Amino acid sequence: FGGIMFIPVTEVERLKKERNKQAAEVKSTA
Repeated sequence: FGGIMFIPVTEVERLKKERNKQAAEVKSTA
């Protein structure tokens, strides 16, 4: 990674899981 990617990979993975969880909730309620 360059200087732009200063976010830890673990944080990125956690954000992905959060986004997937929110998307799943939206699909189930729709």
